[in-house]
Amino acid sequence: MSSKRGTSFNYAIGMFGASIPINMLKTFAFTFYVLGLGVTTTQWAAMMLIYTFIDALDNPVYGFLSDRTRSRWGRRRPWLAIGTPILILCFVAFYNIPAFLSGNAIFAYAMLFYILTGTLDSVINANYGALFPELFRDDASRAKTNALRQAFQLVAMIISIALTPMVTKSLGYGLTSIIYDLTEELPRYLADVFGLKPRREDTFIAGNSMGGYGAFKAALLPPELYAVAASFSGVLSLEILELNPDDRRKQEFALLFGDLDKLSGSEHDPAVWLQRAAQKPADLPHLFIAVGLRKTCTRSAAISTPPASRWT
Repeated sequence: MSSKRGTSFNYAIGMFGASIPINMLKTFAFTFYVLGLGVTTTQWAAMMLIYTFIDALDNPVYGFLSDRTRSRWGRRRPWLAIGTPILILCFVAFYNIPAFLSGNAIFAYAMLFYILTGTLDSVINANYGALFPELFRDDASRAKTNALRQAFQLVAMIISIALTPMVTKSLGYGLTSIIYDLTEELPRYLADVFGLKPRREDTFIAGNSMGGYGAFKAALLPPELYAVAASFSGVLSLEILELNPDDRRKQEFALLFGDLDKLSGSEHDPAVWLQRAAQKPADLPHLFIAVGLRKTCTRSAAISTPPASRWT
């Protein structure tokens, strides 16, 4: 009985992770590109027309291919395992445009990644939906699982549509897309596809350079999601931009963070994350920092709390 409950919950919560990115894509893409980056309404209408035809055709095609897939993992799981990471990358890329693009190049970039993200969402949904009758054979289990699935979809809709304007105002669209995908969808995806249990004590996050910055942000806001976070040569002090006013990265950072003069003390400041996380010391994750000083020299530091933990 407990195994069936776990299967229902694990399947249903997949709707939560799958809904947040695509809701943000289809609700706020127009605001980001047309109102924010100068793509014209005519260009946007043309893009939507092209995508509508693709979206009408891709579901039957993906269903046909999925039904004829044969593997040791079944028909649906390979598509989910391959499609989800690519969907994450395309979604993040859509809201993080390269700094050197301008004019029609921005429109071409938007169309490419909007269509890729949309069609990859069709891959995920076609196979996720097809798993439902295969996993749940009787009416009782189907009714229970579907109720859970709809509940998670409603919560995801509230987060991705109602709360996103407040989140993007504080963090920007680029960081919001990364946080929505990596901190919300990836742990659930790993649980669904590989059968991993999403327990906090077994969930770690790490990154290199700006990935280290993102890993610490994901682990400290909120602190109860990850048990351990590691940063390898991560950007953990934004004062580097103040010390080097000619830094060529300033334009890229401005796209992510907005006004660079207001970074200190904002939601983007690692010191602020740590201060907020410290308000719940029992939930503070273990932090590991490694910084290379020269080619042959690396320093590292471990911040571990509480001291009685096995991760000390």
